[in-house]
Amino acid sequence: DPVPGILAETAATIRSRIASGGRTKLQGGDDCIPSELMAEAGAIVRYRVLVRFALAMTEERVGEWKHANEVLRELSSGSYVIADDASGKTPSPHYSGRPPRWGMSRHGGVM
Repeated sequence: DPVPGILAETAATIRSRIASGGRTKLQGGDDCIPSELMAEAGAIVRYRVLVRFALAMTEERVGEWKHANEVLRELSSGSYVIADDASGKTPSPHYSGRPPRWGMSRHGGVM
């Protein structure tokens, strides 16, 4: 049964994209995602299941999957900040603590 693997992979993908944006603090376990992203998670899971079992897919489903991927890109870039609802309050955007530095790199071309 591939469905549990698809669910775990989708949760990991979403959590990874949130973490890579660096502006939202993640809470919960490896299989937890913020409730704000449940519709996007559903679209991704549905698409992956339909592809896995080679089932017919409507244009509406493909459009939902594309929209979910756009949201994931925005999460990765940090332009979409969410409040993780596991905390009970809306946190400020979370930053790593390192101030941004503008200008020439001091690392000899290494980021």
